[in-house]
Amino acid sequence: MKNKNILVVYNICGIKFDNITMWVNHLNDIINQDYPNYKIVISGCKISEKSKQTLIEFKNKYDNIIINWIDEILPISVTFNQTVRVCIKEFGPFDSYFYVASDVKFGDDKKVITKMVTAHFENNSAITSAMVDNDHGLDGIYYDCWDQVDEILNTGHFCINLGRGANMHAMIFDHSIYETFNNKIIPDIFASHHIENTFIYIAASLSKKFIIHCKNIMLGHIGFADGHAVGFMDEIKWDHRVAWKHLFKSKTSAEERLLSDEAKECGFGYGGTILLPNEKMYDKDENHIDPLRLLNFLKTAIYLSDDEYNYDNINYTFIK
Repeated sequence: MKNKNILVVYNICGIKFDNITMWVNHLNDIINQDYPNYKIVISGCKISEKSKQTLIEFKNKYDNIIINWIDEILPISVTFNQTVRVCIKEFGPFDSYFYVASDVKFGDDKKVITKMVTAHFENNSAITSAMVDNDHGLDGIYYDCWDQVDEILNTGHFCINLGRGANMHAMIFDHSIYETFNNKIIPDIFASHHIENTFIYIAASLSKKFIIHCKNIMLGHIGFADGHAVGFMDEIKWDHRVAWKHLFKSKTSAEERLLSDEAKECGFGYGGTILLPNEKMYDKDENHIDPLRLLNFLKTAIYLSDDEYNYDNINYTFIK
């Protein structure tokens, strides 16, 4: 699997905090990976000029680091998608895109990328998530059977089930998502919450899986080091009860967009119990029986149209 071309997107945000020491420390772990065929792009939203200079100096020591500064307050989904777009424009498509949150630390394991890539491509996966040492979310999402899931993860990978998910800290996304969903990967209608709710349906629409890598990868996680949905949580006054309908730039409401009759019929699910997926659209192994129908729903339900938000208008600086 070492011939797969991987883009590692290290996502940092300087709106609320300037964590330059942490950022450089975590980048050192990523640059020391033994995988032979990868680039690292630092995707930075609203970074201070002083920290920009420090990161440019760090980048200049290596030949496989690039930088994309975004000087607007935008959700992480949008900054990630835009960074992937400009990298593909410059270098051509990659086989997959490894999202890494700023507060995730690889540590001494130099084979994180190798192991993640192997698991991803050997298991027909659309999305492959690494375990982190806290806030992975699985113990809450699988509250009814966490002991069994935890036991499986000791030795094997685990396929996420319908209506479930995992917190997005370190995940590989397949290029097929980008190709299918109008040159985007992470759904961009969400301002603060519930992105991860959609991942299992993206995978199902592509007749692929959403898997969690076994615990022979265990990454460190500081937790909200750069803040949580900074720039957007104030819009809902940090009221998590309404977060499920907190959308970014959508011209229609969450109810219209995500709880429509077609959503209910095509096999989509949302927000845990807010909308349970129509099980008649899946076989006994949870494979969708009409993935194209689900895919067509997702294209307009969970991704913004260009009319709603045009990525070409984002103010950015790309440094090779």
